[in-house]
Amino acid sequence: MVLADYADALRDEPPFDRAPTSSASASSAATAARKPVAAALADFARQQRTVLTPRDMPLIAEGYYYRTLPQSTLTLYDAFTGSVEERRAGAR
Repeated sequence: MVLADYADALRDEPPFDRAPTSSASASSAATAARKPVAAALADFARQQRTVLTPRDMPLIAEGYYYRTLPQSTLTLYDAFTGSVEERRAGAR
C-alpha cells in the first residue's frame, strides 16, 4: 500500500513515469486532500478495538491447503473463530 503521493508535475519525470498508478493508489493526494481509504483507516483507528494476542492455531500443510480448497479455508476460519469465542468466554 502506498501511503504517500507526489505532485502531478512529477508524473512524467523519472522514476515516477514508470509507476503511473502509484498516485492513484495513494491514501492522500498531493493536494493533501484525504482519499476515502485514508478516512476509512482513520475511522477504524478511532474505534480503538481490543486486539487479541494470537494463539496457537492448527497448522496445515501448504499442499494440502491448496488441494482441498475451498474447504480448507472454511476449516481454518472455523478453527480461528472457535478459538476466539473460547477466549472471550474464558475472559468473562
